[in-house]
Amino acid sequence: MNGGGYGVTTVKHDGWYAHRLAWLITYGTVPDLLRHKCDNPRCVRVSHLEPGTPLDNMHDAISRGRRPSPLTPQIVRELRKAADGGKWGAIAAAARKFKLKYMTAYGAATRRSWEHIDE
Repeated sequence: MNGGGYGVTTVKHDGWYAHRLAWLITYGTVPDLLRHKCDNPRCVRVSHLEPGTPLDNMHDAISRGRRPSPLTPQIVRELRKAADGGKWGAIAAAARKFKLKYMTAYGAATRRSWEHIDE
């Protein structure tokens, strides 16, 4: 077990996360990122795993309460109003106002994230 709670093992002097090795044995290749649908990093059941992107993984973490989002629906609405149609300077000012990283504000303001929030 590593510090993040993932099972680890060694095969022919190569280190492997146990869930990635289970996927490899089952499917023959391993995607860049595997997500635990069960939220249990120790789990190696391939039926509990699914390929995904870093963005998918971040959405999982936020929606499942593993990582709190700095955004709320109200902040997203205010960001969109303040961002003036996606202009760089307006988004940067809104990010500073809400103490957000620029890319967080940009994603919400331009609907690349939080797309489910209406005006």
